[in-house]
Parts: sequence; C-alpha cells; structure tokens
Amino acid sequence: MDFDLRNWELKVRRTYRAKGTGKPEQIPIQRVTITQPICVIKIINPLAKSTWYFAANCTAFINNIAVLNKRINLDEPTFVDIGKKASSYDLEFWFPWWHQQINLQIWQHPPDESDIITTLNRIEQKIDDISNYGGY
Repeated sequence: MDFDLRNWELKVRRTYRAKGTGKPEQIPIQRVTITQPICVIKIINPLAKSTWYFAANCTAFINNIAVLNKRINLDEPTFVDIGKKASSYDLEFWFPWWHQQINLQIWQHPPDESDIITTLNRIEQKIDDISNYGGY
C-alpha cells in the first residue's frame, strides 16, 4: 500500500542492532510514544534475506493497557489506526531473533483541525458559562 506521507509528521526514525558477536542476542522489545491515534509504520532491515517478510509485532497501549496488536512486514508501510482518543499512545515492538538490524520509521497523522476547533469551542462555552454563573 502506498501512502503520501508528505503532510505527515515523521515522529520516529531509529536504528536498532542486535548485541554480541557470533550468535548475537535478539533485539530487545522497543517502546516508543506517539501523540496521534493514526500512524504509518515502516520497518527496514538492510541485512534481510529476500525471503524474509515478517518484521515485527506492534502492540499499542493506552495507559499501559493493550488496545491493538498489528503485524508489520518488512519494507511495507503499514497503516495503524488505534481508534481511541488519548493524550499519548505507546507502541511496543517485538522483533524476531533473526533480525540483526532494524530501521524503524513512524509517521503520525497531523491533528485534525476540526477536533481543535471543536475543543476550542467547548472551552469558550465553559468560560462563558463560568462568567455568566450567578448573574454577575
């Protein structure tokens, strides 16, 4: 699936490497935080064999409660819609043992302007309610 990410915010660009020589250790579980419920995740492994497709399992958390699990394939941008409103979202990535290097990229969808306007209108209404309370 192709995504036009020009108007999206690149939130994460990280490289993870397995530690050790000979038989390296598995890349540890990685956790990153985003602020929007919609994102696109792309995982690249420059050392991957052409037959490898699976890159990671991604679990989304809100307040340390798992709300979504998604399979991420190598070199394929994956659309993730957490579908719930929160102030932040933690994404946890589990990489299979055979990956010795992972390049993780996450773009988050910019906030919806209509949500901002709705929130501002609610704040304005509350201020009006407070100022009109008691007939002052």
